[in-house]
Amino acid sequence: MKKIFKVLALSAVFAVTACSNSGTSEQSSTVQPIQTTAADSKTEQAVSSDTSEASSNILIAYFSNPQTDATDADTSASRNLESGTLKGNVEYTAELIQAKVGGETFRIETVEPYPAAYDPTINQALDEQRANARPELKNSVDLSSYDTIYLGYPNWWGDLPMALYTFLEQYDLSGKTVNVFVCHGGSRASSTLSTIKSLQPSASVSDNVLTLYWTDIPNAPTLVNDWVGS
Repeated sequence: MKKIFKVLALSAVFAVTACSNSGTSEQSSTVQPIQTTAADSKTEQAVSSDTSEASSNILIAYFSNPQTDATDADTSASRNLESGTLKGNVEYTAELIQAKVGGETFRIETVEPYPAAYDPTINQALDEQRANARPELKNSVDLSSYDTIYLGYPNWWGDLPMALYTFLEQYDLSGKTVNVFVCHGGSRASSTLSTIKSLQPSASVSDNVLTLYWTDIPNAPTLVNDWVGS
């Protein structure tokens, strides 16, 4: 199922801190309002104006699992509250990318949802990693009409979420350009780019990865704009 999202006003965005660096980066903690400036407003306008340049051959595929409970302060941001709607930072970043490049979005979801609480999520993520699991995906997408794929995910325990392994083994990205964006709690992209290249050897996977730490989220529109431009 393909979903097209509209850019939401940054003045309604809130960052929520989460997850230890060794665990997942899609968790939650205290709410902090993101301050907007005149420069941010100009960036929003520039991002919105670029939507007219959208290409139908672009897909932004992402895996995002925001948490609903609070954790300790030594954590990374995992979610945003935009107009009262809970969004993971990966999902929020995907929307910013779509506003800049156009195309369509596709959320990678599993048949068995991940827990809404922090501890059960990181425990499940670690158990799946140790078992080399391949969670069954809930939805599917036809990639035949897309030439460019933006692929986003959180860094979970220094690796791809196992659902990304399922996705990358299920779909053939041969001949497509793949641009990667990662939200993390301190480990940046770890070795996930190399993993993607090994799973998709016939795809053109860019080395220019966008990595967003939790403190980067308030400045995400500018960072996305610069990354896409580069």
